[in-house]
Amino acid sequence: MRSLGWVLLSAALWSAEATAYSAEARIAHMESAFGVVLPHSVRVNQAPTVGVDFRLTFQTRGDLRFHPLIDYLIAHPDELVAVRDYLQRLIDDGLIEPDFVVQVLREATHRLGMPVPRS
Repeated sequence: MRSLGWVLLSAALWSAEATAYSAEARIAHMESAFGVVLPHSVRVNQAPTVGVDFRLTFQTRGDLRFHPLIDYLIAHPDELVAVRDYLQRLIDDGLIEPDFVVQVLREATHRLGMPVPRS
């Protein structure tokens, strides 16, 4: 089994641009899935990878807790897609549960955006 450190490092370096969907498409998908509209600045200013602060804050799987992740995303909304991609890699590797990631992303997008008005 690969070490968690290797997985965290490789996931941190994994770029959203290397995937089949653009950052804009990922943002649009999150907005649709969670019923929110994110600010324009969040939609257009997505970093391709998680930043140094993320790598320093979340060094082990035990560091990946609900409230710290949400607090990080609120403080770094330009890394929403990069963190989403990072967490997806951990899901793919069987290191975290998908429901946990959905809850984190739902809460973060609701705090960052505005609910879509219901007609």
